[in-house]
Amino acid sequence: MDFLPNLNFVAAISGATQANPVSINADNHGLSTGDNIYIYGVTGMTEINSGESSTSYTATVIDNDNFTLDGINGLAFSAFEGSGGIFLKKFYKTKTYKRVYAGGIGFQHRIRFTSNGTDKPFRIHGYKPNFKKRGDRNTN
Repeated sequence: MDFLPNLNFVAAISGATQANPVSINADNHGLSTGDNIYIYGVTGMTEINSGESSTSYTATVIDNDNFTLDGINGLAFSAFEGSGGIFLKKFYKTKTYKRVYAGGIGFQHRIRFTSNGTDKPFRIHGYKPNFKKRGDRNTN
């Protein structure tokens, strides 16, 4: 399983233009001109995904909801279909294994991991104690 570290999510992308330079719509993004960002999970206009090469982009802010990707000509890109997110950190695709120890003796605990898609981080929802009877306990 792949577990993503905190990539410092900035905002969800709600639109991208096939223009020169590419303009991104992300409500209340909070970026400043010159910020280096990474984009993951975009459908349709997948050319702007940072992907395996972890391409970073320099943002030029237009307003609170829009910015452009400096030097990125999107005239030949596919049309934006939806989703995607803006992040401040690069995703390094490595496998990470997590070991979880139960807090008591004789207990079994279940941990549920979920993900909303192939490019989304796993979320740990917590544990669910699962108590199964394991024989009779004699008391004096």
